[in-house]
Amino acid sequence: KLGDAFNMNLEAILALEPDLVFVFTDTSKADLQRVGLKVLYIESLKYDFRKLAGTIRMWGRITNSLEKAERAAAEFENRVIRIENALESLEKGPTVFHDEGDLWTSGQETLMGEVFHILKLRNIAHDVSGYRQLSPEVIIDRDPEVIIASYGDQISSNPAFSDLTAVREGRVYVPSSDALSIPGPRYIGGIEDLAKWLYPDLFK
Repeated sequence: KLGDAFNMNLEAILALEPDLVFVFTDTSKADLQRVGLKVLYIESLKYDFRKLAGTIRMWGRITNSLEKAERAAAEFENRVIRIENALESLEKGPTVFHDEGDLWTSGQETLMGEVFHILKLRNIAHDVSGYRQLSPEVIIDRDPEVIIASYGDQISSNPAFSDLTAVREGRVYVPSSDALSIPGPRYIGGIEDLAKWLYPDLFK
């Protein structure tokens, strides 16, 4: 263990003599470079999950695993296409509220916002850019037909939300993994699981 993402143990890292240090925040970048380490800084992906295929190919070049990386990237892209093809005839899906906890939700220009787009969900936070905490009054007024509770369902047990369509019809989705929380190769699996839950007749 070499500290954490924001407080790195430079001595321990140097002792390992790494060829490359990859960081997703620039907090320690200057310190790592100052002691002579080669640093690759790529900010965590905030939107456009399709770029993940390019990231896979990049790591294939870095690790000299071009063929494996190309297969993995192509599979990622093909799985996205299969989802799009399965939903091609669907005009629109249900309205959705994405609860990240404490009623914080994702709007436009976010990874989940793009997931909603590909799944033809209509985000009740359509007028939000990035992330914002919605008031209970706004959620009740916009009455989502589906709720995605990323970190556990705190909505259904709240009396204030008992009349929401999603709560009355039992349409609250709690992901079985953190795939949709981490922009990596498993992200497409999280999208597929959500698609199967939303549209079981289209995704056998």
